Formats: sequence, C-alpha cells, structure tokens
Amino acid sequence: MNPYEALANAIIQQAANDHRRATKFLKANPKTDGLVATVAKQIRERKARIKARKENSEPAVAEEKTAEEKMLARIMVCEALVKDTESFFRSDWFSDLTDLDGVWLLEKLKKMEDEQYGR
Repeated sequence: MNPYEALANAIIQQAANDHRRATKFLKANPKTDGLVATVAKQIRERKARIKARKENSEPAVAEEKTAEEKMLARIMVCEALVKDTESFFRSDWFSDLTDLDGVWLLEKLKKMEDEQYGR
C-alpha cells in the first residue's frame, strides 16, 4: 500500500471512529428539553449576577460552567461531529480518497452502531 492510500484509509477510519464515539455518547447522554431548560436558566441567573455586580461596582468573579452546561456543550459537539462525519461519507472528497461507496459504508456503520448501542 502506498503512503497516499494509507493516509486515505486513516482519514476514513478516523471519520468512522469519530462517528461511532459521538453516536455512543449521544445514546448514553441524549439532549433533553429538561437539560436545555436547566442550562438556559443557569445562564440567565449567571447573567443576572454579573449585571448586579456591575451595577454595585463589585469586582468581577470568574464563574465556572455548571456540569449541565458542560454536558450540553459536549452533546452539541457530538451532534455536530455526527453531522460532519455523515457529510464526509457523502462527499466528493470521500470519493476522491477511495473507490468505496460512502453512502453504503455509512449505512453499514450506522447498522453496526444500532446493534451495539441501540438507537
């Protein structure tokens, strides 16, 4: 196998790994309306605290994101990763890298994920 074929295979393998990892995470940690509402409330409360500190000329306080905010951010990253990898498998670039049918490969990948993680 020449180095270009090896690189193309590595790119495709990484996309499949990324898709599997993101799908597994999303299955275990779905985005729920409750989570979104909780995070929205936490952000509103934080903005209110910041505004109150400014109005009272109090020093700024660094506030860390809550566990729910971090979880929602990771869910959103995984959702984007799934979307991006699926676009990749359907792209002209995928076709440039290999003679495999990207749509067929994506369907097989999704079928394997369904069997492993349920959907």
